[in-house]
Amino acid sequence: MVVSNLSLSQFLIGVFLEKLNLESKSIFFVGSHFEVDLKDEYYLASIINKIQFPIEKGDIIIMNNLESIYPSLYDLFDHIYTYIGEKNGKNCT
Repeated sequence: MVVSNLSLSQFLIGVFLEKLNLESKSIFFVGSHFEVDLKDEYYLASIINKIQFPIEKGDIIIMNNLESIYPSLYDLFDHIYTYIGEKNGKNCT
């Protein structure tokens, strides 16, 4: 976990991940600054749905300004994923 308030952080993290030459793809998710979005359950659910698939694939996700969804991530990460068949990918149990 990297916690930073620097506007340069996203660039530095991107350069660092590129230098590591990882097989996983890295994806940046930047949250809204609008008060209406931060209180809207549909907005929060849509962000969680967007990050769920990259997490299942094993991609690296970097989140910025998404404090409103952090409590919900416990439920997402609390699942145990298993492989069922070669083409089916990971399934939550």
